[in-house]
Amino acid sequence: MPRFTAGARVRVAEEKTTDRVGTVIEVLPQSQRPGDYDHYRVEFPDGSREILSDLQLSPAGSGPTIPKEDVA
Repeated sequence: MPRFTAGARVRVAEEKTTDRVGTVIEVLPQSQRPGDYDHYRVEFPDGSREILSDLQLSPAGSGPTIPKEDVA
């Protein structure tokens, strides 16, 4: 079962740029995927589209968590 569905907002982690947020427009069928990971066609606000794997994506609402400090 794919981790994301069409319409999901996802964050792409990249080394060269800040994280980009896009929308999954298609979950690629098994026959079009290289390897064992799910692949998705993602569209970005500038209109560009890329095919990205599960390993490159996280939910757009996720990010570093900040632990709550104990207040005594």
